[in-house]
Order: sequence, then structure tokens, then C-alpha cells
Amino acid sequence: MSEKIDKRIELADNLGSVILYDSDSHVSRNGSNLMRLNPDGHVLWKASLPGTDWDDCFMDVAWDGSILKASTWSGHLVTLDMKSGDITESVFTK
Repeated sequence: MSEKIDKRIELADNLGSVILYDSDSHVSRNGSNLMRLNPDGHVLWKASLPGTDWDDCFMDVAWDGSILKASTWSGHLVTLDMKSGDITESVFTK
């Protein structure tokens, strides 16, 4: 089964891509619908969600060349470390 990709951000200098899978996809059911892949397509990291809601998922992602930000269904805006996928900042926006 092929999962629907909502957004794919190609990184400069052959560093791979950041993938946001559709919130209704099988991948989203465990909160891992945002990940970074290397140029060969292997997963480098899967972003963890900021809260404990079992049904939360990432809804959008943006990369400006230096900062990776993502928003969640539950209303968090997070900044992620590009190398590890760890949350470096989280703000509740609702």
C-alpha cells in the first residue's frame, strides 16, 4: 500500500528530504508522519509529537533553509533539529 505524501521538502546539497505523510495515512496512526530521509530513501529520523495525545499528528511543515517548523493537529507549533528530529521549541497556538 502506498501512503499519500502531503508535502516533500527537498534539501539542498543532496542532503535528502523531509516528508510529511497525509494525516489519514497508516503512518500517522503512531504519530510518525513526519520524517527525514537520506538521498537513498532511508529514514534518518521520525519526529516525535510534543504532547501525549494518542491521535495527534503533524499537519504541516516548513523549511526556510535554516529552521524546520511543523504544526500539529492539537495546536502545537514546534521547531525541530534538522540532524536529529528532536523538538527544540514548542508553542501551543490554540
